[in-house]
Amino acid sequence: MRNPRNGVTKKWSTGRSLVEVNPKIMQGKPVIKGTRIPVSLVLSYLAGGMTVDEILAEYPHLSREAILACIAFAHDVIELEACQANW
Repeated sequence: MRNPRNGVTKKWSTGRSLVEVNPKIMQGKPVIKGTRIPVSLVLSYLAGGMTVDEILAEYPHLSREAILACIAFAHDVIELEACQANW
């Protein structure tokens, strides 16, 4: 996520930087690095019942790790919101 104080773009990953938030890409929505595929799109496919293999068949340039990074990103966002709610 972009820090408004210093402009640094935060990257999330399951081992390497696979999700990024950059205000110049997709209006700052979290995307899979190197693509314009929003994390929210991948999550909506998973929530709708698609399997990782089905997503990979639709987007063969993606990796299994990128899809897992989307899930990890969602987890981190929820954890952050839960922590902030308890302050």
